[in-house]
Amino acid sequence: MNDFSNLPTRVDDNSYFAYCDKIAATNHFETIWSISDIDLEAPHPFANAKFVRYKTSYFWRDFSHENETDIILRKAIPGPTWLDLWRVANALIIETGDLHHIYIEAFAPSDDSLNLITGS
Repeated sequence: MNDFSNLPTRVDDNSYFAYCDKIAATNHFETIWSISDIDLEAPHPFANAKFVRYKTSYFWRDFSHENETDIILRKAIPGPTWLDLWRVANALIIETGDLHHIYIEAFAPSDDSLNLITGS
């Protein structure tokens, strides 16, 4: 695991996920970063990606599959850092109202977009 003690947003216990929690609180995020060992202020490796796309379903609202409707949203990536990806992912998740799947687990490249992968 990387040493995050030199990061400006480091917390006292030097834990990576505590570092992420502090960033979430500072930015008023309602989501949880689940990608390990990333300096959130560093550039992400997806230089050609312009958008983050998120697909979710409404079935989770009552845990039945009656009237299930897919929701697909896409937002522009506001900058070059991992934190910028978290910022847009948080906005997409909040916009869908799916506050059950708030764990940001991965970004999968697809054309000019990154598909947001979430968990619960």
